[in-house]
Amino acid sequence: MKKLSVLIFNLSEDVWPFIQSLEPQKQAYEIAENTNLAERGIWSLPPKAVLITALSFSPQFLAYSKSILKPDYLEILVPQKNTGRVSLDTLADPKLLARLRKLGQDYQLELTCYTASTWFYQLVDYLRHQGLTITTPESPDQDHLWTRLYLGSKGGIRQVVDGGFANIKMADGQVCFDLAQAVGLAAQKYLAKNGVVIKTNHGHAGMGILIIRPGEISGGYQAVASEIQKRLQEPYWQLFPIVVEDYVKTSKVGGGFPNVECFVTKNKITMLYACGMRVDQEGVFHGVIISDKAFSPRYLKRLYAFGTWLGKIYQKYGYRGYYDIDFAAGLGGHLYVTESNTRHTGGTHVYLLGKKLIGPRFMRQTYTLSNIYRLSQKQTLTSLLNQFKPILFNPQTKEGLVIISENLLSQNNLDYVIFAKTQAHALALEARMEQLLKSL
Repeated sequence: MKKLSVLIFNLSEDVWPFIQSLEPQKQAYEIAENTNLAERGIWSLPPKAVLITALSFSPQFLAYSKSILKPDYLEILVPQKNTGRVSLDTLADPKLLARLRKLGQDYQLELTCYTASTWFYQLVDYLRHQGLTITTPESPDQDHLWTRLYLGSKGGIRQVVDGGFANIKMADGQVCFDLAQAVGLAAQKYLAKNGVVIKTNHGHAGMGILIIRPGEISGGYQAVASEIQKRLQEPYWQLFPIVVEDYVKTSKVGGGFPNVECFVTKNKITMLYACGMRVDQEGVFHGVIISDKAFSPRYLKRLYAFGTWLGKIYQKYGYRGYYDIDFAAGLGGHLYVTESNTRHTGGTHVYLLGKKLIGPRFMRQTYTLSNIYRLSQKQTLTSLLNQFKPILFNPQTKEGLVIISENLLSQNNLDYVIFAKTQAHALALEARMEQLLKSL
């Protein structure tokens, strides 16, 4: 039987308990943003695929994306309701389920997802009980779902990595199990080390991390502890274990925050790419820079060696699918692991798009960057496509800008990827983009 890939873009399901801990207004904003980010899924698909997403795409955006991707077959399915949990919303939609059953009569369905959640497996089980042939090639089996939750947590990765790999470690730190512990330890560490980083066990979109840099708080223990307490008022600080660790002064390697993304199956561990993460002062992730030229060969080898070492542990535990490792590039060439994500990441769609448009070795041939750029005012896809004509991706030169999402424009965010043969040209294209936006 022929195979058909079905991607469930269920981003919010990865951090649902965290989202539920937010106040209603922030909760609604995060669900909306995650819903809008689902357009990234279209750039991640194989040539013949179905995408299930919480929000429909406009005919113009579909035409634009198809003109670049040239898919053999593409179908977008949208549940009638959007609660933020796409897998559950699919299960609650009889019409959508009927369509999947119809597709399952003609194809063996390969169900993939942004994150392997319990609700994703509920959908898998339902379809199997309907007599369909379902495979999940990018996810652990249900008996090993715990690996995604454990290895993708700040505390879990700390236990796995601590002292296990020469020359790459985690910043000195501890896991605390209530807020009072965390505040006390953080104040002590700040005074002793002149800086501290505080993280919830699970966070999202820059929330759940507090970076206090050298000189930011003055005074003795009580003053420092009081100030830290004031900065930890969000409800999620009360709900999860908290990691308190040393502040690491970073070098310029990989923008200060290198990353490696990998894929693990039962029999194989594959290093997909290394990148530099574009992270702001508050620790919020905005995009990636993918290019082998961004690292020395020796540094690149270290990143891949660690990714392989960690992949063997993940493989042994029973995890399957995508995973990445975030690092802080310390001074003197030191590398510190900051976290691991056991799911699609903010760079997965960039990597998969680069493979399609440039080729499997695009990391060696191009300098690729992505970003979510905050717009000063709302823009439409039409206005941007017209304004960006001089810099849009050209299939002949294999350089230029790709607009990744139209729906994110509703939140004044421009999600884009730029491909260029050199770093200088990529940065020039990005600067040109900013100039063109100013003239709108």
